[in-house]
This record gives sequence, structure tokens and C-alpha cells, in this order.
Amino acid sequence: MINKDLKKAVVLVTHDAYVASFCDRVIFVKDGNIEVELRKKEKQDVFCDKIMKAQKNILKNK
Repeated sequence: MINKDLKKAVVLVTHDAYVASFCDRVIFVKDGNIEVELRKKEKQDVFCDKIMKAQKNILKNK
């Protein structure tokens, strides 16, 4: 991975859970505040499901 090889952070902004599931860490920001932080500890498909559940919970609490 380029970020680990070069020891640099890469910031990706997306609303797509599938795209986000390629990352090691996902941070949800709402109104300038961190709502949820997830770190990948499982396979990508399981992490994608976890991201979608977090999105649903955040939207439900609007």
C-alpha cells in the first residue's frame, strides 16, 4: 500500500460504503464532529456491512 510504503496518510472522502471498506480506518463526521470511528479488523465484505450499519444509525439519529 502506498501510504504504508511512503509512511504518509491518505484522506479519502466518500459516501460509498464499498469504497470506504478498502480503507483501514473509517471516520464518520457529522456537523464537524466525529460521530463514529471504525477500524478494519475483519474481511472487506464484513467491514463494508459494518460501515453500512453505522451509516444507517447516523442517518436514523438525524
